[in-house]
Amino acid sequence: FGRAVHRPAERYDDEYATYLRALTSDRAFPDETAAVRAAEQCADDLAAVNLSLRFERDTLILMNEMRSLVHETDRSIVDELIKEEQSHLVTLTAARDRLLGRQRV
Repeated sequence: FGRAVHRPAERYDDEYATYLRALTSDRAFPDETAAVRAAEQCADDLAAVNLSLRFERDTLILMNEMRSLVHETDRSIVDELIKEEQSHLVTLTAARDRLLGRQRV
C-alpha cells in the first residue's frame, strides 16, 4: 500500500475524515483488552457468535471503504481481505443458525 491514498472526488475532505473517524472509533473491539472483556461478558455461545458477527460486519464496512482509498493497482489485496471477511460472516451465520436450531436452505 505504498502508493498515495485516493480520496473519492465527490466528498469534502473534512466530512470524509469525520466519516472515517466514525468508522474506526466505534469498532467492536477497539483493542485487545476490550475484546477479551467483551468475550468474557458473553452469557453463552449464541451471544459470542452474535458479537463476532457484529465485528465481522464492522470490518467488512471498513474494508469496503478502504477499497476506494487505495490505489487501483492495490485493490486486489483489499478484495482478498474482503473475501476472507465474507467467509467469516458466512461461517458465523451458519454457526448462529445451528445454535438456534435453524435449517439452512
